[in-house]
Amino acid sequence: MEQVLQHLGYTRSESLIYVTLLKHGPLNASKIAKHSGLSRVAVYDALRHLLTDGIVNETLNKSTKIFIASNPKRINSLMNQKKEQLKDDEKIIENMLGLFHDSKHETETKIYYGFSGIKNFYEDFLSHAKKEWLVLGVPKRAELLGGYFKDLSQRRGNKNIKLRIIYNKEAQEMANVRKKQLLSEVRILPDNYITPASIDILSDRIGITIYSAEPIIFSLVNDDVANSFRNYFDIIWKKSIEV
Repeated sequence: MEQVLQHLGYTRSESLIYVTLLKHGPLNASKIAKHSGLSRVAVYDALRHLLTDGIVNETLNKSTKIFIASNPKRINSLMNQKKEQLKDDEKIIENMLGLFHDSKHETETKIYYGFSGIKNFYEDFLSHAKKEWLVLGVPKRAELLGGYFKDLSQRRGNKNIKLRIIYNKEAQEMANVRKKQLLSEVRILPDNYITPASIDILSDRIGITIYSAEPIIFSLVNDDVANSFRNYFDIIWKKSIEV
């Protein structure tokens, strides 16, 4: 069950809490922490997302908040929503691939591995950025590089490059921080949108980041492909929620 929830975009802590409540029944935050092995701070952070999505419900027992796992049918409903969204995304990606294969421009590709590779990619990306930088689908795991991204954002702002960035819903706190940074417009993906990777887009290049145990970035330089991803970004931007 934990893996299923993580595939739906929930963090390990969120998945662990839901499974803990399924196994042990209604619990207060202290008992959730005890059974799950998580800190109380981590429990409360994770519960906020689970409550918002209806994965977990709460009630009061003598002024104490008690948390209850929702029926697993709710998970099934979320999976069906994801399948429908994937169908829409597949159509868009098919159009992108069509542009890619029909492109008359030479395509340059690279793969970057690990956190050092991510930094190398972003330094190169910044050197080619001109007017606007777009980012789609940033997950909570990206906070592992929060200090570096803060410095990168400052240097981007100093170059007068505007940023439009869309976070996954689970990364709300990161979005709140980003909103305060120079020349940054920030939005959150709606509930039924879950992205397994983030996508950085400039006028002539893209980078697709997969935040696995060892992060990987697929970099591609091609005007037509970058333009197709920009069009896709604009569609999602209009559907996303302002921070």
